Amino acid sequence: INEYVQFLSNLRTARGEVISLKDLRYNDEPSIEKNDQLLEEYIEDTSQQCVRFLLKENSLKPYIDRVSKIGESVDDLKKVTVIDQTGEDVDKVSEELKMLIDTVSSLSIEDTTETTRIIDQISNIYADINQVKSALKKRRNSLKSSEGKAEFSAQMKLVDQAVINYLDISDTPEKADEYLTKLMVQIEELEGKFSDFEEFIEKITIKREDVYNAFEARKVALIEKRNKRASILQQSAERIISSVKSRIARFESVVEINGYMSSDMMIEKIRKIVDELREIGDSVKAEDILSKLKSTK
Repeated sequence: INEYVQFLSNLRTARGEVISLKDLRYNDEPSIEKNDQLLEEYIEDTSQQCVRFLLKENSLKPYIDRVSKIGESVDDLKKVTVIDQTGEDVDKVSEELKMLIDTVSSLSIEDTTETTRIIDQISNIYADINQVKSALKKRRNSLKSSEGKAEFSAQMKLVDQAVINYLDISDTPEKADEYLTKLMVQIEELEGKFSDFEEFIEKITIKREDVYNAFEARKVALIEKRNKRASILQQSAERIISSVKSRIARFESVVEINGYMSSDMMIEKIRKIVDELREIGDSVKAEDILSKLKSTK
């Protein structure tokens, strides 16, 4: 029966291709009509042969055996991907049986009891297919749950490791914000991936809050450290400026003042402090120091 089904499928595909040629410009319409009629006759003849074959005992045995074999293997399936592939095999059997029903229904068979007998046989196989589909669904849900737990656990460990690494290299508030954003995207992807598992949603929510709080705490600590460093630098610069003011007060000419301001180590130290303040993002204090130095000069 498999050969009849395949041959009928190929004939219908070929006829569809021939009919499609009618839409082409400058086509050879007589040749297309001839081939279309020829294929129609092939399909009719093959369909009649198929029905005669179906009336034989055990004609549907290949389908019965295929469905039975799949049903017996359900409990031995160990992966969701394998179950999905098996489900596709079952769907393929269903499509082939549907084509058989269409074939039988479209033919004028004098003895209607023969048509009924064939369709009843196919319906019985459909009943077995539905049972197999139900068993596959239950098995898939069971495996998906166990596989999901293992994968979720691995993904959460990955997030935890990323948090540790990113916290370690977050040496500025800006970097803390950048790495927090990356982790939030990662957690959102995790939430989408495991959206079917209600028991994981709460854990993901808690993890999101923990990550946010950890990086906010890191950011606050970095800002406090930066502000403290900026204050120390500002105080140091002001002490140096005070010393410079006392020094240049003793000079008697502009030339002496300019010479001192352009070459003295203390002035160079102030400029380095200004550069450092700019690097850590406190341009206000940097400009204030430069203004005081200029006023002193």
